[in-house]
Amino acid sequence: MKSAAVLRTLSAVLVCLGVTFFVLRGYKDEQHVLQFRDFKQPYSSARCLLHGCNPYSELDTHAEFLRAGGSDEDSEVFVPYSALYPPFSLAVLTPLAALPYPVAHTVWLLAIAGLFSIAVLLVLDLCRRFTSAAGPLVVLALFAASSTILLMLGQISGPVIALLVIGFWCLLRERARWLAVLCFTLALSLKPHDSVLLVCYLPFAGRPWRGTCAAIAALTAVIVVAGTLWCSAAPASAHWLTDLRANLHGNAAPNGADDPSLRSTQALFMANLQPLFAAVTPSRTAANALSLTTALLLLAAWLPPALRLPNTLAKHLLAIACLACITLLPIYHRQYDTRLLLLAFPAVALLLSWRRFWGLLTFALLTLATVATSHQYLHTFAGRFLPGLATASPLKVLLLLRPLPVSELALAVALVAAFHAFAREQPPAPQPTTSPHV
Repeated sequence: MKSAAVLRTLSAVLVCLGVTFFVLRGYKDEQHVLQFRDFKQPYSSARCLLHGCNPYSELDTHAEFLRAGGSDEDSEVFVPYSALYPPFSLAVLTPLAALPYPVAHTVWLLAIAGLFSIAVLLVLDLCRRFTSAAGPLVVLALFAASSTILLMLGQISGPVIALLVIGFWCLLRERARWLAVLCFTLALSLKPHDSVLLVCYLPFAGRPWRGTCAAIAALTAVIVVAGTLWCSAAPASAHWLTDLRANLHGNAAPNGADDPSLRSTQALFMANLQPLFAAVTPSRTAANALSLTTALLLLAAWLPPALRLPNTLAKHLLAIACLACITLLPIYHRQYDTRLLLLAFPAVALLLSWRRFWGLLTFALLTLATVATSHQYLHTFAGRFLPGLATASPLKVLLLLRPLPVSELALAVALVAAFHAFAREQPPAPQPTTSPHV
């Protein structure tokens, strides 16, 4: 027992070192490599919302960026079809957009580094509740250290994922429910496709969590309506929906950032299932349908244990871990969105303490996903295999150039299966009694 406690303590120290590496190396690489590329466009679009120009025009957003003190060095930011955030997301960013770009850059950098570091430490706290947590903590340290892409790009996914983790920690530990409401509301408003499926779990988790969900829904509705009306009221952005649809369509065109086709160089960095199915079918419609069907089947399999089990910590951890994996599969997500797998670590620690088979299986797949989704691995992988993409067979593309969806899908299937196995050994949730006079 003493040696196990020492091992867990050393693992926790290793997690702290992983967080330190994430901050220091991410800051260094941000300065010299990607230079906050993914923050500049939404920041500039939010400034357009403030100043009455078109948030979905690359010319208008580029001009606002320069007026805010930004440099004109990065030509890849303000390209056609690059403005992709809805009006309500931009409305949330307007307090930051009111600042000059150098100040906003610093504030956002600190927000990503601080919030994501806190999220990792909160996951560490949840994992340490289980006796066999040493293995997952070592992988958690690697996961944190390999998340530098969030800082390098200034990705909005960084704070969003951190807010989701903080919100769930507050609910699981029954602390500061108001903070959970704030975190989930901001996450939903900034990146709904990262957040909505996880927030939809709250009604399955008992009366207190349902009350939290109602508050989140009300606040989010206010932000969505206010941001949409604000954008629609300005003459320059009154046609924002048409512009946003055009940008989304252009982004998914051949050679675009959302092109999942067999020969697309961008597909290596996509986390959703479309690149996986596009390797075996040339039809974009078929790939979309197969991706959505797979995600729906996983959700259908997830639902029975989510409904049957009583609302315990174990149920919540397993249900949340499954949804974190499934969220990435049906629609567009990229490598940085895979940091959502942070929510799977406590469930794997639980399974290792419960059953050796399910624990080792999910632990192995989580380790594989941690390596396969890391920026360092993909950067090395791309340099080695992408030059031969034009002549690679579909099977080679499937096995070697689609590491993100393959590892995520395998982990999602294993977690859902483990959720079922866990439910079979637990007593069902007590059914509410009904008065015969009602």
